[in-house]
Amino acid sequence: MGDGGGDRDGAAEGPGEPATPTPSAAPDKGAGFGLNELVTLYGQQTTTVNQLWAMFAATTFAAGAFAITVAEGRSKWLLAAGAAGFLFFAWGHIHMVITAVTRQEKTRLDIAGIVGPEDPASPYPGTLRHLAGQEVSKDHARNVHLAIDLCVFVAFGLAALFG
Repeated sequence: MGDGGGDRDGAAEGPGEPATPTPSAAPDKGAGFGLNELVTLYGQQTTTVNQLWAMFAATTFAAGAFAITVAEGRSKWLLAAGAAGFLFFAWGHIHMVITAVTRQEKTRLDIAGIVGPEDPASPYPGTLRHLAGQEVSKDHARNVHLAIDLCVFVAFGLAALFG
């Protein structure tokens, strides 16, 4: 240290001087984030997706029931407002579902990169290999969402026509 060359471990050059970082002292950005953490993250993403679908199911039934009950001699404006409210909810919700499913699929791909292909000789448990091999499809999530949205709008449309 007295020669002004600095330490290889990033120690200060001298009194009051800042440490000189060396490549060996740079933190590993992936340190501590392995298979266990990915499986935990996958579980969290699955929970998020399931909660979003549960909220959507409750909202669609509520919106459909609203369409049926409001149509019975009440204002068409109120019916239109309910349909518009559901439209805006569904528009925001589908984005949340697609985002969560995309994160879930990216996490699955990271797990698959560690676990490798479905191979009976693999040291990883069959459940983990199965998880890594099952695609999480955002296209499927979007299509199901839109089909359910359509059902709710049919309820609003029928209520407007016949209510």
